[in-house]
Amino acid sequence: MPFQPSAHDEQTILRAPLYAALPVSTREMVLARCHQRSFKRGETLFCQGDLAENLFLVLEGWVKVFRLTADGGEAVLHVFRPGESFAEPAAFGLGRYPAQAEGAADGRMLVIPAAVLMAEVDRTPGLAMKIIGLLSQRLHGLIAETERRHFLSTAHRLAAFLADLLRDADQATTDGEPIVLNLPYDKGLVAARLGMTPESFSRALNRLKADGITSQGGRIFVADRQRLNDLAGQDDTAEE
Repeated sequence: MPFQPSAHDEQTILRAPLYAALPVSTREMVLARCHQRSFKRGETLFCQGDLAENLFLVLEGWVKVFRLTADGGEAVLHVFRPGESFAEPAAFGLGRYPAQAEGAADGRMLVIPAAVLMAEVDRTPGLAMKIIGLLSQRLHGLIAETERRHFLSTAHRLAAFLADLLRDADQATTDGEPIVLNLPYDKGLVAARLGMTPESFSRALNRLKADGITSQGGRIFVADRQRLNDLAGQDDTAEE
């Protein structure tokens, strides 16, 4: 059955750089060849080494992409949010997924057959360069994230993550009340994404108390938006 996006889905898809790169005349045709897939938190979406026949766009929830380490652990590469696509390099050329994907929270994603987009690349002059530009931007973002892991203290890495959440939530304080942010997935995964151990994550949270940032369970309370943004922009290499 062809994918029938809701109004909310349409807004999410329109935010996706991959979709924006497609010519307007081909967008509906591509959507008509896609289908949606629901997933649960912890559900495996594909395994490292599987044939890469599709790429994906998150509609709701969060998706964790990671590689398994030699000792059986996980090295988290990224956690994708609604409006972000993933697995493009694998689907466009690698042939197999170089990492594993798993639901980080219950959600839905759009499954896009790679063959459909490859056919559009063949038919549409300039589309290949647009997609290369998109992947270059993605690579730049991953490099910047890696640099933050190496050069920012744990507290400032956490502040940068919370500042990103705050921008997405677009919340404002009212009558002196703090802004309340809900962590989109469990603290252990947030820690892994930021290159920390759970213990380092807890210490980073404690350090932020002096700046008016406190927590209760999966909720974060921000007393001063500007102070959080200032912390997110500081380079401070002092670690534990």
